[in-house]
Amino acid sequence: MKRVVIADDHPIFRAGLRRIVEEDGHEVVAEASDGNSCITSLEITRPDVVVLDLAMPGVDGYQVLEWARDNMPSLIAVIISMHSSRAFATKARELGARAFVAKEDASDEIHNALLTPKGVFYLSASVGGKGLPVPDPTSEARGDGPDVGSLTPAERRVFDLVGQSLTSREIGKRLNLSYRTVQTHRQRINQKLGLAGPNSLVRFALQYRSGETE
Repeated sequence: MKRVVIADDHPIFRAGLRRIVEEDGHEVVAEASDGNSCITSLEITRPDVVVLDLAMPGVDGYQVLEWARDNMPSLIAVIISMHSSRAFATKARELGARAFVAKEDASDEIHNALLTPKGVFYLSASVGGKGLPVPDPTSEARGDGPDVGSLTPAERRVFDLVGQSLTSREIGKRLNLSYRTVQTHRQRINQKLGLAGPNSLVRFALQYRSGETE
């Protein structure tokens, strides 16, 4: 469970986001309707995640990201925006956002966006992403390294073979492992990478192997 602050200047949209986040098992510790009150809420509640609109009165979402980068570097920032332009997503990523979700995709994609692990950047479908975390090329420059580095050697071998489109049974034969063992590895990989949903590991492994980032 993550502690979440939601910042958006539209109360109806905030209410919808809150319902989705809470149904997913997370706790909404504060809501904000503008950038200044968002920063105040972050200072008071010290949440794990901020779900943040870019276009807000006064201090905008980009400025909140800049503040968070300097004052709460461990904060996970998930941008929710009506803009489905790569330029907006790229700027958000450069300022430290972990995910960029178009508002039209929020009901379907906020779950995975909240679980985006360190070292990857989540780009939603309407912005040209696949609705899954993909490797963030800026992570090495920040010193984070790709998140797959958290995998054990055995898990990494399974991950690499998943990226070659092999089934669990084919992987078992290749590595001389039982089907159950391969499945256990896949479950642990999903947990470490923050993946959820059918075939999410396959799609992520394929994207990672191909170096696709946008």
